[in-house]
Amino acid sequence: MGICSSKKSDKEAGIQLQIEQTVAEQKKLKIEEELQVQNSTRRSICNQFSTLNTNGNAVTLHQAEQEVQEYQDGEPEQQQQPKQAKTSKKKPRSTKDDVNYYRRSDHVLKVFSLVVELTQNDQKKYYNITIGTKIKDCVHYAHMNGILITQNDFELFTLQPETFKEANKYSRIPTFFSTDNYFNIDKESPNSFISFEKLLNIERKIALKQTQMRSKKKQSMIQDQHLNKKEADFILTTNLEMLEIITVVDIEQQSRFLNVLFHLILQHYHQNLDQYLVFIINTTFLFDIPPQFDQPNMYRLALFYDSLSYSLKDLQQILLNDKSELSNVLHKKLSLNLIEILIGCYEKYLYRLNFTISTVFYVPKYKSFKLESFGRMKTLIEFGQNPEVTLKTLEEKKYKTFVKSFKKDLYAITDMIIYFKRVQTQNLRTITTTRKKYFVNMKKEQLENLEEEKNYCLLAEKLFCHNQDRYLLEFLKMAIYSHEGSDVDKMIQDFKQATNSLQKELNEVDFQQDSKQFDEQDQNQEQQKQSNSNSVDLDELAEVKQIDSFPVNIREDYKSIALNKDKISEVDQTYQEIIYQSLLYGNKFQACYEKFQTLQKPIFQNCYVEILNIFYFIRQYPEDSWQEKLKVVSQKMDKVIDIIKTIKDDSVDNFHITLLFQIMTLSQKKPFVILNQLQKCISNQLKQKMQMDHRLRSQNQAKGLLEQKKHVMLQVWSALSYLSSDNYFQAISKIQKAIGFQLKNQHQASLSYGYSLLVSGEIARISLAPVSAMLNLEMSLVIYNQFFPEFKSVEDQLDIQDKSEYNPFQIKYKDIKVKNLATSNKAKVEFLLGMSYFDIHDQENSLLCLKRAQELMLRSFHIYAEEVVFLVLQQLWIHVLQDDIGHAMNIALFYANDMNLQYRNGREFKKKIISKLQFIIGSIFEFNGQYLSAIRFIERSNRTLTNAKGNNFVIQMHYQAKKIQIISKLREAFFKIKSKQQVRCEQDLSLFQTLNESLGQTFQTLYFKQPITLKTSVLLGKVGKQIIHIQGLMRTDGQTKAMKLLGELIKALNKSKKDEIYGLVQDKYLTLSLEKMNPKEIEVQIHSIIEIHDRYLQFPLKQHHVLKCQLILLCVLLKQKSTNQIFEHFKNIEQTIEDFQNILQWKSLSSSSKDDVYVQNKFETIVKKGRIAMVYQIANVTELIELFNKFKKKIFENLQNRDKFVDLANQYQKKIINSQAFLKLLETKQECLLGSYSQVKIINDGEHELQQIEPVAAIQRQSTQHLKVVEQSTEVDTKEHQKLVFDLRSIEELMVEKKLAHHRKGKTQEELLRIEETPEPEKMKKSHKRNETEIPVNNALKKKKADYKINPFQSTLKKQQKQQL
Repeated sequence: MGICSSKKSDKEAGIQLQIEQTVAEQKKLKIEEELQVQNSTRRSICNQFSTLNTNGNAVTLHQAEQEVQEYQDGEPEQQQQPKQAKTSKKKPRSTKDDVNYYRRSDHVLKVFSLVVELTQNDQKKYYNITIGTKIKDCVHYAHMNGILITQNDFELFTLQPETFKEANKYSRIPTFFSTDNYFNIDKESPNSFISFEKLLNIERKIALKQTQMRSKKKQSMIQDQHLNKKEADFILTTNLEMLEIITVVDIEQQSRFLNVLFHLILQHYHQNLDQYLVFIINTTFLFDIPPQFDQPNMYRLALFYDSLSYSLKDLQQILLNDKSELSNVLHKKLSLNLIEILIGCYEKYLYRLNFTISTVFYVPKYKSFKLESFGRMKTLIEFGQNPEVTLKTLEEKKYKTFVKSFKKDLYAITDMIIYFKRVQTQNLRTITTTRKKYFVNMKKEQLENLEEEKNYCLLAEKLFCHNQDRYLLEFLKMAIYSHEGSDVDKMIQDFKQATNSLQKELNEVDFQQDSKQFDEQDQNQEQQKQSNSNSVDLDELAEVKQIDSFPVNIREDYKSIALNKDKISEVDQTYQEIIYQSLLYGNKFQACYEKFQTLQKPIFQNCYVEILNIFYFIRQYPEDSWQEKLKVVSQKMDKVIDIIKTIKDDSVDNFHITLLFQIMTLSQKKPFVILNQLQKCISNQLKQKMQMDHRLRSQNQAKGLLEQKKHVMLQVWSALSYLSSDNYFQAISKIQKAIGFQLKNQHQASLSYGYSLLVSGEIARISLAPVSAMLNLEMSLVIYNQFFPEFKSVEDQLDIQDKSEYNPFQIKYKDIKVKNLATSNKAKVEFLLGMSYFDIHDQENSLLCLKRAQELMLRSFHIYAEEVVFLVLQQLWIHVLQDDIGHAMNIALFYANDMNLQYRNGREFKKKIISKLQFIIGSIFEFNGQYLSAIRFIERSNRTLTNAKGNNFVIQMHYQAKKIQIISKLREAFFKIKSKQQVRCEQDLSLFQTLNESLGQTFQTLYFKQPITLKTSVLLGKVGKQIIHIQGLMRTDGQTKAMKLLGELIKALNKSKKDEIYGLVQDKYLTLSLEKMNPKEIEVQIHSIIEIHDRYLQFPLKQHHVLKCQLILLCVLLKQKSTNQIFEHFKNIEQTIEDFQNILQWKSLSSSSKDDVYVQNKFETIVKKGRIAMVYQIANVTELIELFNKFKKKIFENLQNRDKFVDLANQYQKKIINSQAFLKLLETKQECLLGSYSQVKIINDGEHELQQIEPVAAIQRQSTQHLKVVEQSTEVDTKEHQKLVFDLRSIEELMVEKKLAHHRKGKTQEELLRIEETPEPEKMKKSHKRNETEIPVNNALKKKKADYKINPFQSTLKKQQKQQL
């Protein structure tokens, strides 16, 4: 029986042991689950522990995942006990409280205003940004800085070291704002592909005034140089800081940016917490382009923190490696530091602090530890509210959450205090497990059954002496026994008593150490005696090495721990170096870019590097107009688009989506290829969100606000894409869908809605709907005025030297007027609104809007910037139409005086728009009788146009004629003054001429249109007679003599500038000498002519002449039977045709399959605006295109029979040279001086020769009265010409009717008979317009039989007219 009993007892003992082991293992697994609750409850689909992006690069664990694993690192490997065998596979469960505590916070902020001011002094130039926010109807303001890094004159600070490799050498701390959910499915996905994964150790150099330096306390700054000792002098200071770069794509709804705003506001209201919490020292936007906060854009935001030497986790590693412990005094300082952080934050009702050994950092600047809690911190009482009043109405649920968070933070501190008392023999996770088990048994009132090792209170009493550590032990006991308490204020007051006593004790110790430094041996003996009497494990502590001071320079003392041990490939190293250099676009950027091009790089990284290189190019770009710079950026984005188009990818990768987003923001074309790819990626993300919608926050759900904003963004970009291709119907459809969607979902009070209205108004104005444009723009302006006010609120109080004196409950605000630069689109709204009023003939409101737009533009640009001068010209146009000579003269005098000063300083202008302004100023002076000033500014305009490389032969004729006219007026005025007569007598008809009659035409075209009789200038006299003679010989088959004269003229023109007149003469010479020249010579000559035409001619004359030359070259190549060259030349011709079609967008007419759908395209817009002459020229190009298509077809039909190539080339060469289009072009050159004189010569050669011999002086001696009548009649006829309606009749009928109507208008029957009896030479002596036609009626009737359609869309327009009827 005894034996059986013993066996049975052993068996029961084994079973009991196994049960205990099983229970212990289950509890252990449960504790691990509680610590890692974040991973188990909020694990992202895109990123489970590590994420592979599309490039194949592994993304490291984000900070939140590292923090919850830190307790596992608390025990060294050599001291870990062997794990027990698993006896249960039951999954541990996490509590709801833990899930809520470890979840990252989303702060509900609403941005309602943005103010951007330009601050500039001798040392720096930067933006001062104020963002107004609302948190539950409470208004707060966050302050930031900004610099335009692509503009050389902006400077706020400089960064050291110069390379990323040096800055990253000791970077071990993960970034604080690394996660974002805007282009991610889940918030926990890291988004650091265009920034850095770790905080960089940098030195930020900034110039501060001495007065600012004195007001800053507790700042360890290195003074590099002192300029002077005056109060206003600047001192260059260097701050040792940490740098983090984040991207901002939406200032209204992006959670990461809103978190930054929340903490900036928190720091403002609780300034004295900077000794406890890691603060954002400086926040600076790094703008690549001027800020446009109203429209989608991607910005980089630089966040600077005080230099963080190491964390408690690093300190733990130091102690374990050195097998040392903290000294008793050092441990007390650390404990007091942690307790003060807890008390200081919860006194301000800030909770969810998240104390871990990875979030507590030693800050050398303050010589203490600080807590980093950007991810989870919340506030119970809203900023600026009275706690006593708010707590009375606070929800009980919120206060319970506050109490639970307080206890979690409190016991996290107690665990760390106990752990760092004896690091070598303890494990932090074991201490946490012991505490949790102790509290479970406390609830069950089973503490008596606990073993000593598992009793949390006994563990504290064992480690801490009742005498030496009595205050710490008192704190620990109060914390343990307040587990069931709920009065946080009472617990804080109790803890304060213990901390005050502990602080006094430490102060006494510091005083003793300072006073007894000379007797260190006696002090060490006394400390040894105290340690022998107080510690329980005496022998152990005597052998363990103690640290008497916290490490300050961990890089030198513990280099192995301080070094960044991340292994980075050469490609990633170079990529990160480029990003680092692009922060301020340093000198090493270009070298890094060239090195990156030689490596085998991922496509997405290559795309982003190309974008950065574009901005680097813009920084070196000499043009100061940002309008031109943005056009260059858009053009260079084509390279990036070609790269990313090769990826047929519709993934959900955030790098891919953000790249597509940035391409769309920078490209003015808004290419559909990129837009469709972006839409696919967002749709794929949306599908995955639908599957996990219950796990996402409301804002980030499939039907949340973020997805709604993305939908609106895509619709607006689609409208802009259609607008860039002049497809107005589709553009209107898309933008109306975007506006309707926002109205349905109550998004009226948002920037996206205001921007949508702006785009809608722009489309409506271009599509000739000014009333609709005005309504949209007025609503848009209301939203823009709300978000971008002209004032800002500042605190009305004196500078506070002591942060503890800051009382947020007594803050008073006052409004000050500012010049807001938050967006230039507000000026665009004013401009478009002004032009819409102008289109509906409301000139007063138009003028007011244009003046406001000019005022807004002058905040960012100087008075000679293209953006400003364009608005000035529009205002001058309205003043001219109103005959308001006073305001027009004021503007002219302002610019004239400033230009005189600029010319005295040696400045030269090089812009065409400045040339136009100078020409108009000269014309205003001429109208006012200031002839000398007028000549001066006309000559300046001519010189400016030459500097802009836009001057040519025809323009020179206009300038010469204008100067001759002013000189004649000046001479006449001189003779009257000499003869003591009035300069303007009562009989002078010019007194009755209005400003509009004199200058109205100046705004219709770039240069003043003179009457035809004044075109016989000195410049034209050099070549005009020979060209007229040659034109007559060509029409009368005098080819040989014409070629001889052309050769002589070409030799003469070779000595001067080769402009468009030289190209036209060469063109004529080539046409006559095709049969006599070598094919190689013809080919070289044609390429030279094409180059000149392409440089000087404009649409559509350029396309006509270039296409004609290319077709002649095709005939030459066909005669040589060189098939390869023919097919290569086909590409050039087709490219010319494609460019021509892209300009007019012919396809937009044929894209409408329904007859009831009206599509407005550029061609019809040209017709409605009265540019009928351009329609004639377009018809000539279309006929050449039809001829090419027939020619091409014949070539392909005879590819097998090359013997017919020569005959085919000769046949089509004659058609090209003598084509109907070419002949019609000569006949319809009514606005060309050469064509008009050519026709006069054919009518009467003898009389014309007499007219040419007549000197110019005879014309100048004509009476002033006759001259004014000529100008007056010209103005009236010009207005009638602008009101021409597009007609379906032939060109001959139009010209005959126009001629008869012109001569009969305003004349009696006798005058009409007198005109018919007047000989032809006398008619030519009278002034007439360039648009007049001298074709006899009989010839016109004969030519009417020719089948010539001037409108290629005649059938389409007939259908539309029938529908309207």
